[in-house]
Amino acid sequence: MNKILLAAAVSAALFTVQANAAVVPPGYTSTQLPIDSVTGKPDFSTKGIQHTSVVPLSNILYTAGSSAAAKFFEASLLQLANPGTAVYKYASNTTADILTYIFQASSTSGLTSSQTYVVHYRNRDGSLLAPLLAAATTPDKATGVTFNNPVFIDKNIATVGCVTKTATTSTTVGLILCTGTVADSTATALVVAPKTATGTSTAVSSTLGLSDVDSAQFASPLNGANAANLLADPKKGAATFASTAIAAQVFGVAVNVRLRDAMQRAEIASLVLPSSCTVGDETEACIPNLTSEQITSIFADGRFNDWTNLSYASGSNLVTANAGHVPGNTAVHICSRTAGSGTLATLQAKFENAPCTSANEAKQMANSTTAVPQQTNVVGTELANAATKVFHSNVGSGDVDKCLNALDNSTTNAVSGIYDGTTATGTTIAANATAVGYTGLTVTTSTNDDFRWAVGILNANRNNDGKTGAYRFVKIDGYTPSLANTANGKYRFWSELSYISKTVAAATPVNLLPAVLIAKMQDPAIIGASSTKVNLVNLNGYKSGYLGVAGTALSITTAFDDARPVMPFTHANKDNAIGSVNHCRAPAILTGNKYLPGLN
Repeated sequence: MNKILLAAAVSAALFTVQANAAVVPPGYTSTQLPIDSVTGKPDFSTKGIQHTSVVPLSNILYTAGSSAAAKFFEASLLQLANPGTAVYKYASNTTADILTYIFQASSTSGLTSSQTYVVHYRNRDGSLLAPLLAAATTPDKATGVTFNNPVFIDKNIATVGCVTKTATTSTTVGLILCTGTVADSTATALVVAPKTATGTSTAVSSTLGLSDVDSAQFASPLNGANAANLLADPKKGAATFASTAIAAQVFGVAVNVRLRDAMQRAEIASLVLPSSCTVGDETEACIPNLTSEQITSIFADGRFNDWTNLSYASGSNLVTANAGHVPGNTAVHICSRTAGSGTLATLQAKFENAPCTSANEAKQMANSTTAVPQQTNVVGTELANAATKVFHSNVGSGDVDKCLNALDNSTTNAVSGIYDGTTATGTTIAANATAVGYTGLTVTTSTNDDFRWAVGILNANRNNDGKTGAYRFVKIDGYTPSLANTANGKYRFWSELSYISKTVAAATPVNLLPAVLIAKMQDPAIIGASSTKVNLVNLNGYKSGYLGVAGTALSITTAFDDARPVMPFTHANKDNAIGSVNHCRAPAILTGNKYLPGLN
């Protein structure tokens, strides 16, 4: 942290000289947010965001990587904005995960007070983008790592609609979402970061690569490696990139509501869950459970293909315990991610020992596929029961949401609006599937078994109000994905969100904006204070999401504190050296920390 602060101080001095030398164009000052006074929309013209005297290059950050961290990243970014102002968030037309944030810095942020800052954040395609960005000789050479093009936005600004998502008050920061409606699939809609955005001390703008796991995980084809990635293979003795922890993040195994209900029926009947539980019960005591061994079997290639094989102590299995509530096909459906996803890389490292050993059975698909709620035409191959599982490979975390929603197929979920065969027609099925992003559906019959039991992987701070989608997180080895359970060593599905750089020597960002943003994201007090944005309290009454990294735990001698959540374990080396995070290393406390959390 001291290195980060020192680097920030050096960069601050550099920034001050550049900012004072700027010539402000007519109608603007360097302290203004570049918002058009007539339209109320961000001004992406050559006199606004694109004009370096309004937004100096040192005030622009290009961030690429983790989609799981999107909510956490945004909540941390809001901490930098001036109370009484709004942060403008531009989302492209094609996807909501190629973003541009525009805000005015507060006097306590560590940035230059009242200056305008712009943060581009591409989390489409997942954590693999972080080492790709770091590997490139200059940012403009990072193949496939593209961001919103201000020139394209400016040409189509009339089609941009802005909606207030969070109200602005004199003491709080608001959030305004602006979305384009013009198709942005053309080559001019997205552009690579400029050559000057090198993130080095010789440049004024900067880049930041965020990854759910360390960069070495992406050397494996399981996680997207290929010759074009410029990724070194540590098994061949080549150097790898430095991975430095920002925060510990909790992941979860999610099951769609139909599967959650089925598991509850079976576990109540077999006394795995208390007899006082009822199907649909949202209390923590009644959340169904999967063991680590079961999760390994479910996600492994070829090991566990059909839900009939999930048995219970009563002698029943998931199918026999759910008469009248069984889908037309009981094949396992997995809503997973494409190669390059940090969420998937975390699951594979934790439960499949992949790619830490070549003797693993992790399942992966190179290309993205999608799911539709249809008995015989699910994208992928749905064969006879027990023949094979169906693997749905999704580009982003939001796509996993849609996959679980679509396969749940329940009208009780108002958000997904998917088909319930008792009330809808085949035409309605197709229309609703298209509405949530799944196309190509052909329906010939309508039956009430047109759903599937599906399991997926997501950051555990998603859907914590139970309204985002028709899915819930299960317990793993008897424990919920809560911050407290994770910090106490009970819950194992977590990783360290890290920033990626080419070498250990260059691991600390030297420009002011990324250094300050990382410092905010590392602060347990800020993580705790952002609980309504990051660690949402869900229907089950526990908090999940993010914790401060282990380096801040050395002085912690008291019980876990939700207001200042800290993870005492780390995948870094015993000295917590910059760049040393390695998720093939079993997590442990740091040298000098005398307190080993217990299981009570």
